[in-house]
Amino acid sequence: MLVYSEIADSNLKDDKEALLGSYHASKSYGSINEGSGDPPEEARTYRSRFWILIVFTLMNLVLSVEWAMFGPISESMQAAFPGWDATIVTLTINGGIIAYIVAFIPVCWAVQHFGLRACLLSTFGLATAGTALRCITSTTPAFTILCQVCGVAVGLAAPMMLAGPAMIANEWFPVQERTTAMG
Repeated sequence: MLVYSEIADSNLKDDKEALLGSYHASKSYGSINEGSGDPPEEARTYRSRFWILIVFTLMNLVLSVEWAMFGPISESMQAAFPGWDATIVTLTINGGIIAYIVAFIPVCWAVQHFGLRACLLSTFGLATAGTALRCITSTTPAFTILCQVCGVAVGLAAPMMLAGPAMIANEWFPVQERTTAMG
């Protein structure tokens, strides 16, 4: 029995080494510090990072509600607006998804060229403007058009909202806190 446990322990160590390799905490996996041999620079932390995380989380929650608003209340929408049917509700939701697909690559480019702050502020502004547009009128044809515009605005804001948690965690939190900040 003792011999079996020694063999099992040695196999476990070999398997671990094969899977993980020789891990060093100062090893860089990105293009930053590549070839320099220097450990990555420790992120500078601020107390305001938690407020930024809270504001971003609340904005992400609002956008999620905006995106999925009409699906659960489609029957009520059809009663309140006689011109609405399941097709209009589906088109409102799909307009955001199509806008997301179209906006994904330009948003990635914008983050690289303008930075995280500028892109987040423009995303928040776009989502707020799109939501405010829907509150202008409640007459059937105008409200339908404004809901479609709002769905597209939320879809244009979605790439930043979905990629934002990882970027905010990387930008504002030290390595040991990033998983908690994203979770």
